[in-house]
Amino acid sequence: MLVLSLILGTSMVLQSADAAPAPGPWEPYTSKEGSFIIDLPGKPTKTFTRLVRAQTGQVRIIVVQRDTPDVLYTAEKIDLPPVRGRMRPADMEAVLDYWRDDLAGRYNGKVVAQKKLRLDSGAYGRDFTIEGRPISEEGLATVRVREYLSQRVLYMLFAATAADRELPEDVGHFFASFSPGTHRTKKFGPLPEPSGTPLGAWGSAVDPDGDCKIVDKGDALEIAIPNTHHDLNADNNKLNAPRVMREVAGDFAMTVKAAGELKPGVESTNPKAVPYIGAGIVVWQDSDNYIILGRAAINRRGKVGEFAAFEEREWGTRGALNNRGIEPGGVHLRLERRNNRILGYTSKDGKTWSRLDPMETSYPATLKVGLYAINGCTDPVTIRFEDLSFNEGKSGAGTKNKGR
Repeated sequence: MLVLSLILGTSMVLQSADAAPAPGPWEPYTSKEGSFIIDLPGKPTKTFTRLVRAQTGQVRIIVVQRDTPDVLYTAEKIDLPPVRGRMRPADMEAVLDYWRDDLAGRYNGKVVAQKKLRLDSGAYGRDFTIEGRPISEEGLATVRVREYLSQRVLYMLFAATAADRELPEDVGHFFASFSPGTHRTKKFGPLPEPSGTPLGAWGSAVDPDGDCKIVDKGDALEIAIPNTHHDLNADNNKLNAPRVMREVAGDFAMTVKAAGELKPGVESTNPKAVPYIGAGIVVWQDSDNYIILGRAAINRRGKVGEFAAFEEREWGTRGALNNRGIEPGGVHLRLERRNNRILGYTSKDGKTWSRLDPMETSYPATLKVGLYAINGCTDPVTIRFEDLSFNEGKSGAGTKNKGR
């Protein structure tokens, strides 16, 4: 592959805690030279441009930094050396992997968590965390990194702790605030939580628009949605999907079967998407931070395809997207929380399970978890859930797994 020649240096150098200014309120900074916007906890402490020579030629790195006593925040735009033609997806994945591994080596550390990203623009990305000892006689440093690669441009965002410090709870704000270009995409912020109605062992029924029917059938739950757009999509602020939720503290495991057929019609209620139906499990901090594990079906030019949707929203922006194709028909879904890790599984028979790529999070101890249903087509839809199982506390999957 062409990527091994893209050997560039980074500019991360931590100042002493005494020399760094205290963090201030988050405020946007626009780098006209780098053509990006990023929120920093105060004004930048340093901005500069570096020239680095790679095997394929000289590259320019535009750097913006904000140093605080506990964390160094860095945003970089790297113009990669020119190559012939467009990079293939495998080449782009290799570029991201190379930089990840190179940075881990520089920190004398290892990658302890990772999730792949894929932006609506088509850009590939990584979000990963490194633990290492850049100075052998000092303590352990933690570095959370987010990369975005769009052909010849690589953006890298770093939040690096001083020795034996922890990343702050709002570090996600830094990563989610990034926007390429000098005009920021609007972000809406968390919405007020809608009230719910008790619904037996299923939890509390939430119907934001008040136009759906959520019915407890005893051994099953049915959600009927009219022929209007009901979604869980922080990208367009459409968060009116009917759902049944419960509060949970600490680790848990929820299993359910999304039964029956999913047949989206030919017309979409979302002008920017194909007809879509979805049903599954959602783990919910707020409307800006949640993960869904569901069974989904789309109608593309009259052909219906199904897939397992394992998707994240973090601070109102797209996070990990760990989807996978599945066979049509009812699907058993299992979602687990183990400390800061969210695991998703699918099964056709409820016995043999296939695990999707897990997601690392920074959620608080107490969350909500439950079931959701989405309708993105002009036909009414009824979703049926069966075989609900819910367990709290630290417990294994209790299932036979295949795959990763």
